[in-house]
Amino acid sequence: MKNETFTLETENGSIICEILDSLYVKEYQKNYLIYTDNSKDLNGELNIFISSYDPENPNYELNDVTNKDELEKITTIIEDLWNE
Repeated sequence: MKNETFTLETENGSIICEILDSLYVKEYQKNYLIYTDNSKDLNGELNIFISSYDPENPNYELNDVTNKDELEKITTIIEDLWNE
């Protein structure tokens, strides 16, 4: 998924986002998209976002991951994958 981008529509306008990775987690039976808008946080670190999505939906609607345990599990999986 290198250099793939998409446009995220917000109430403040359009934001171009870069897809970093995607994965399916059987435990939650969900697909996740890991992406960035290439902005930096207060520490100068790249802001990375995780959303669930349905790849069968042609609109690719992104859903917030609001469950703390689910978010921690996904973050751990991503860190493990990226450290390999």
